[in-house]
Amino acid sequence: MNLEVIQVHAEFAVSVGKFDSFKAVGQEMIDTVGGKEPDTLSYEWYFNGDNSKCYTMECYRDAAALSTHLSDVNQFIHKLLDVSKITKLDVFGKLTPELEKRYVALGAQNFRYWNGVTRKN
Repeated sequence: MNLEVIQVHAEFAVSVGKFDSFKAVGQEMIDTVGGKEPDTLSYEWYFNGDNSKCYTMECYRDAAALSTHLSDVNQFIHKLLDVSKITKLDVFGKLTPELEKRYVALGAQNFRYWNGVTRKN
């Protein structure tokens, strides 16, 4: 396991009648990440069956990559939160003090790596 890698798992409750707006903002964020962030290793969005919840699973090479991501998508966050609410936010990996402060303000829990097995495909 690369101890510098940071993963973020977020759960959003999509406001009633706002799925299309939520998805449109999400697509803007995905396009931004895909075009500008080579150190974002994965950035995936999942919806439940009735589209009332969205889960994002994100993986960043290191804290610098996560900082870059936050700067890049900052312009979209208020639009996303106009049509949804963060219901759970977990961060896995060692954050810088600045990143920890930002995520704690959003109600995130930060989990630090202990031990495990990682295999390459």
